[in-house]
Amino acid sequence: MNELEAKKRALVAESEVYREMLKLELHNLRLYVSRTKHKLKSFRRPNPLLMLLAPLAGAFFRKRFAPGHEVAFGITVAAVESFAAF
Repeated sequence: MNELEAKKRALVAESEVYREMLKLELHNLRLYVSRTKHKLKSFRRPNPLLMLLAPLAGAFFRKRFAPGHEVAFGITVAAVESFAAF
């Protein structure tokens, strides 16, 4: 019976170790999900400054300006200035 009791205690101890490991893994999973939500949240809410500067950057990288580029450039500059006023 002593041998049986020793095996039982060993199984209980092993079970406790696995239970603690499972708790740790669940905690790590919660942290990962939280961090991932935070990262994805930044993609849902675009940066207003980047949205205002995108047309301006497009105008600089184009080889030739399309007709009416002065209007788009003026609107972009006005938008950046109004954003800077905040």
